[in-house]
Amino acid sequence: KYYYGRILEEQYDLRITGSNEIIYNIESEFQCLTCAEGCEECVDASPCIVSLNMVLRTILLIIQCAIICCLPIVVLFTYKYSHLKVVRAASPVLLRIIILGAFFIYSTTIVLYPRPNMITCTLRIWLRQIGFALSYGALMLKTWRISVIFRVKSAKAIKITDMDLIK
Repeated sequence: KYYYGRILEEQYDLRITGSNEIIYNIESEFQCLTCAEGCEECVDASPCIVSLNMVLRTILLIIQCAIICCLPIVVLFTYKYSHLKVVRAASPVLLRIIILGAFFIYSTTIVLYPRPNMITCTLRIWLRQIGFALSYGALMLKTWRISVIFRVKSAKAIKITDMDLIK
């Protein structure tokens, strides 16, 4: 039941003056409800802190962990088949840097699985930013190398190694 604060103040003034036409003392009229968990001040009964859907969080955690478990397999693939022309053309070192960035990005879900606090929220931002910088930085380096190779007007072949790019 909602009511205006001015009505409550008017009823309180009537109670102080001793009027008989007050509803201030009636139990069912003006009741203050306790605030939801985590609230110091509340407007309605809605919670002030987020309620966690643990089933959905667990499903997402399992999917993220499965993906993280597949990342070492991809790294081993780049080592084992680094002699193949396709893998060499894709720059195995930069592929591994992209995989490392993907690991950092996917690990944010593991960090945030328990109830969030200041440390886990800060760690989530750092992991996401580092993962983004590694993954997309390596992609941009690969793209830049292709751009440089195709911009050359002379017949001379340009070779830019992975280590040159990383430097």
